[in-house]
Amino acid sequence: IKVQKVYNPDGTVTPGSSPDLATILFGQMNDLLRGITDRMDHLKWQVVQTGAVDMTDPRTGIPLSLDFKKPGVNYNHFPAPLTDTGNTVTPTLNKWSDYTNAQALQNLSDACDIYYDTNGYMPDKIVMSRKLWKDFLQQRSTRDAARQMSTVELGLVSPEMGRKLLAMRDLPEVEVFEEKYQEQLPDGSIVDVNFLNNNRFVFLKENMGISAIGPTLESVPTIVGSGDVAIEPKSGLYVTTYEQNKHPKQDVSMATATFLPIAMNPKQLYSQQVK
Repeated sequence: IKVQKVYNPDGTVTPGSSPDLATILFGQMNDLLRGITDRMDHLKWQVVQTGAVDMTDPRTGIPLSLDFKKPGVNYNHFPAPLTDTGNTVTPTLNKWSDYTNAQALQNLSDACDIYYDTNGYMPDKIVMSRKLWKDFLQQRSTRDAARQMSTVELGLVSPEMGRKLLAMRDLPEVEVFEEKYQEQLPDGSIVDVNFLNNNRFVFLKENMGISAIGPTLESVPTIVGSGDVAIEPKSGLYVTTYEQNKHPKQDVSMATATFLPIAMNPKQLYSQQVK
């Protein structure tokens, strides 16, 4: 079916059904691919935040649970969430939204010490949401630390000053990350979800994991005739369109992939909920 106008060599024009139809079709294909890559990124961020993959295959309903954390180790790279508020005995246990009492700068310093003690090197980056970074900058403990660097009374610590506070303590730089993906709920509604939760920070190290993309059965075409023909499944993202109904005519486009994020060294994983 010609969906766009075709300009023939003799100057004639073969009309298409709709110039917008091609855009719609190709746009749908791009959406399918984006959905697959978003799912891959979601699983990678899940491993970074929890040390595990925990999901249910949307097509088969089969659950998958894979924990990269080593049992019985003498270190804790996934400490308990910070939940205390007020003037507690141990202020480093206060959640970051308690601007008066929380000790975010000390939290990050302690976490980096644990990471260094178990790995022998520091993480490359501390990654958190913009909201969590703002919590860090607005805490009284951060303002007090910044005031020691300046003779000016500080009402709000700037992002630049916050990064200087980290650098003075030989801590990695903070990178703000707030990319989102779309997720369809059981009722059919679609919501925007953050890859990285707003209430936790993570450590990242270069080459800390790999993205393993395997072959899919869908990539093998149906062979009609001789059974001697053997075709190996191919790795990658597979996209196809097939006819589901003839009357009324209905075509279905589908994208699929076999994918698993793998943490090469579980000791490089570190994350904590702080709010």
